[in-house]
Amino acid sequence: MDSPRKDDHIDYDPATGRMRSPPQQLFLELTGRCNLCCVHCPVDYGTPAGRARGELSFATIERLMPWLRAARSVNLNVVGEPLIHSRFLDVLGCFGDDASQVHFNTNGVALTRRMASELVHRRVGSVIVSIDGLETNEALRGVPYEVLRAKVELLCAEKRAQKSPLPLVGVAFTVMPRNRFELPLLL
Repeated sequence: MDSPRKDDHIDYDPATGRMRSPPQQLFLELTGRCNLCCVHCPVDYGTPAGRARGELSFATIERLMPWLRAARSVNLNVVGEPLIHSRFLDVLGCFGDDASQVHFNTNGVALTRRMASELVHRRVGSVIVSIDGLETNEALRGVPYEVLRAKVELLCAEKRAQKSPLPLVGVAFTVMPRNRFELPLLL
């Protein structure tokens, strides 16, 4: 079987490189900021330099909405913490009541009851919470495991309350020599 080609995924003009149709998958870095300073993060989040990073303006997001709505998958972060974007709930609102194509990873710290309710109400496709161990999470991320577990439980409780299968809730675990034995315990 032949390997997929770019032409199989997007309709574009090879002469100019301009796209003739919306992309099927988009990644937006809503904010370059984060509220933690994880030891394994390649960016100095949580430091004065890290806090100085900006965020994507809501006006830019609004201009991108026709493309975002047409995409099969929209990921609202690359390495920043999307939940601390100053207008995160407004961004979700732009997708209406069916944001099933929207996905993001989060450290979970800013997940509140109101936020959980909106994520479920808007039918966000998936929310992946980064947890790096039961014992070592606090040393690696600066947040105790129990805090993040409560945040995940909050989101799952809201799904049950609204009788919704979405968002899918997952856990991202960065395996390191320091925490590798904790993964089976976490699972």
